[in-house]
Amino acid sequence: MCCFAFQRGYLHITLFSELLTYLVMARIILIQFFWLIGIFLLTQLLILIFLGNSPLDLHIHDTYFILGGSMRYLFHFLLLSFLVFFFKELPKKFSRRIPNIFMIASGLGFLILVFYLVIAILK
Repeated sequence: MCCFAFQRGYLHITLFSELLTYLVMARIILIQFFWLIGIFLLTQLLILIFLGNSPLDLHIHDTYFILGGSMRYLFHFLLLSFLVFFFKELPKKFSRRIPNIFMIASGLGFLILVFYLVIAILK
């Protein structure tokens, strides 16, 4: 609604209240994206420190499976983002909607990626 409304003798401008609501939502979403960018940079740093620049070799029953770089980054990024959002929302008892959406999306993405890797290894 972008019109003037009278309620109990007071003039309420609903346009400004809706604009303020959208700005608050945009700020919350922007903060969550900054968290994701920080998690991505932390993932890059940890992978470069611990794994170097080599592919990850899995030795299973005299067969080698080599995971490429992008799959490894995605795997660790989704896992780390789920854990960060989970422990960030745990004290708030999961009462905020937007961080919960980010947490659920990263958790589902992680599970889908794990199932994809398991299916690729079992073939």
